[in-house]
Amino acid sequence: MFAVLTAAVLGAGGAAGTAHADVNPPVDEASVTAYIEETIEDSAYPYWDNWLKSQQLDQAEPLYKIIQRGETYENACDGAISSSDIPSAFYCDQDVQQDGVTYEGVLVFPIETMLAMQLGEVNGQYSEKAGKFTVATTVTHEMGHWIQDVLVYQGAQPPIRPGKHQELMADCFSGVWAGATAEGTLTVADFEAAVESREKAGDVEFTDPGHHGTPQERANAWKIGFFGSSNNSGSHPENCINEYWRS
Repeated sequence: MFAVLTAAVLGAGGAAGTAHADVNPPVDEASVTAYIEETIEDSAYPYWDNWLKSQQLDQAEPLYKIIQRGETYENACDGAISSSDIPSAFYCDQDVQQDGVTYEGVLVFPIETMLAMQLGEVNGQYSEKAGKFTVATTVTHEMGHWIQDVLVYQGAQPPIRPGKHQELMADCFSGVWAGATAEGTLTVADFEAAVESREKAGDVEFTDPGHHGTPQERANAWKIGFFGSSNNSGSHPENCINEYWRS
């Protein structure tokens, strides 16, 4: 299995790309901020923008907020005040206006938490495999929730039922982004960091309304996005919709 994975990630030539493997990169709040911005603006948003256009849907764009140390953010959905060390990133589906532009939803990333994630603390657990791509996986998971919102808002899909499958689909969308955009640049270490981050985001609180899927379910969802389903190989958002959309 590892040999198959290595071939799939590294390609037939067997040499990994270096886009995600800087030599002794700085690990501080400024570098993580820049990496979040790069992931959204240069990779994830362009990918999803093109896909939405391919589905004959209107252009949509989320606002994103990186809460820096010493800052707070008032959630547009419920008015809650968040600081730079809240335990997780999140997505708010409330449309907001800024500088005369209406954005479809808000992605919120607390910088201290995102920095700790890159350094090895994922969902309150230590991770030996965490790194920059753990941050990218979290960012693109939240963007997966934005895509769900856009599909419902524009009438392409019926309202989604909140719960486990909603989270698994966001994991799957993150895997789609990675599989569709990172050819030649994704390393085995990146892949393992992504999968482990989804495992550590899982839980076994089956009776809890906030149950988001077991560690194995969440890792599998990301892999379905990356590799494709048994019926349709490759990184396609339709695989995630067919597998996880519940109305």
